[in-house]
Amino acid sequence: MKSPYLAESHREAELEQNEDYAALKCPECGDTMLHHVQAEACWRDYEDGPGTVTHSQNGMVNSARVDEEYIPGRRDCLHLTFYCETCHPPPSDETFTLRIEQHKGETRLYWVKP
Repeated sequence: MKSPYLAESHREAELEQNEDYAALKCPECGDTMLHHVQAEACWRDYEDGPGTVTHSQNGMVNSARVDEEYIPGRRDCLHLTFYCETCHPPPSDETFTLRIEQHKGETRLYWVKP
């Protein structure tokens, strides 16, 4: 089983800063009206090693042990998938996935597209 996020393109994630919080912007239209629809956590046992992937969508949660090739990057990462109510409201199947990953001590955020 291969991750759908291994052969992706990257786009910078942008935030709109408000007085009390920062809101994530849609990578297509720039609006902040995003709704999350699924989450995936990828945890490696050690750098570049195998690990565990937990996926949650529509009230269902699945966890599985995976080989190192399944997890993108060299360390742990999160994938949060959204739809934008401005440019792709339901019933559109168009979604955007935000990756949050650790790399050499940094926490990086960017959009990925399988």
